[in-house]
Amino acid sequence: MTKKSGLFDVDFSLITKELTTTIKGEEVTTARYKHFSEALGTIVNQMEVSCYRPRTIKDYNTVLMNFSKSTGVTFLEDITVETIYSWLDSMQVVNQTKLTRLKVLKSFLGKCFNNGWLSLNFWQLINVKVDKKVKKGAKPNDIAILVSLIDKSTFIGLRDVTAILTMYKTGICINTLGQ
Repeated sequence: MTKKSGLFDVDFSLITKELTTTIKGEEVTTARYKHFSEALGTIVNQMEVSCYRPRTIKDYNTVLMNFSKSTGVTFLEDITVETIYSWLDSMQVVNQTKLTRLKVLKSFLGKCFNNGWLSLNFWQLINVKVDKKVKKGAKPNDIAILVSLIDKSTFIGLRDVTAILTMYKTGICINTLGQ
């Protein structure tokens, strides 16, 4: 069986040296230092093309420009775990707001990583602990009052009372009950 030579055959002997040196790390041919503002502009354009809401894009831009100004970051490579923590520490806001802003920064860095501008995703382990408010449970008397206010002579009323009592007695989620 002989191999035919065709129009689309590629001679790999020319690229082999370039490929091996890149794999060994001897030579870096990509644009290593990406400007933060350039990366942000590209990401915002990608978000616009992907039909993100204008409010989301505006908030994204605001948080990231604030990050750049307060940390003095000019290149993506300047961003480290220390700069992120110092930025979070400099904020005089509640932890929920810090968490929201951190999510925006992590999303941005993830997009930069996916675009090939960052080689490590070091930001994954950074987190802000937020105390979640525990909702007070309903008392049997509260359920009795609610059930007494619903008209059980109609199908919808009977359905609602059944759902309320099932959720209260079993703890099942409303979404699961609806399915």
